[in-house]
Amino acid sequence: MKRPIEIIDDFYTDEELNTLFKEISTRTNQLEFSPTCQPHFGRDFYSSRFQAYPCHETYEVNENSLIYTNLFNKLKNNLLPDIKKFRTFFRKIYKDELLKSVCKDGKGVVHDDGGEFSYAGVIYLDKKYSFDSGTRLFTRNNIAPQFEQDIQVGSVYNRCILYPADTFHQAGFDMNLESRFIQTLFVFKDEESENIDKKYVINNCI
Repeated sequence: MKRPIEIIDDFYTDEELNTLFKEISTRTNQLEFSPTCQPHFGRDFYSSRFQAYPCHETYEVNENSLIYTNLFNKLKNNLLPDIKKFRTFFRKIYKDELLKSVCKDGKGVVHDDGGEFSYAGVIYLDKKYSFDSGTRLFTRNNIAPQFEQDIQVGSVYNRCILYPADTFHQAGFDMNLESRFIQTLFVFKDEESENIDKKYVINNCI
């Protein structure tokens, strides 16, 4: 049995959320947002970030920050006990930029996050629910080409989704809203953690 995605609502505690937003607003030197595009590999090929999914991202969150520590502890204690290292940062997307891009229909570029990562995830930080601002997952891509997703997860405040990094997926955007705000996470492969049994993701919800 294979379960392609884990959905965890109420992921952070209120205290952890307060810490997260405080860190974002006060540590501007570390968490300043810069314009880029997604998927990241497009930055080396596109003449403009508007030829992909234009967004703004922070630098990678430092391992010594409370944001990193809180997320590491939640993953290790509840989902991925063999985790050694991951990276996380924050991403904002704006409607006015999407309308100038190839993603003006509100759908991002279909891609995967495989390679050096074993798992990838998203934590939704917009306080209003939106199904269209969630994430689409193409979970049967190894069997046949897909044009429609098998799974679409709605954006719910403080919801985390976690999936194998080689899963093809697509960011969504609700064109009735002005922006989208998420935290992303990517779990590195290494000698001890690259063979993590997916049963941890299946059986150990937060």
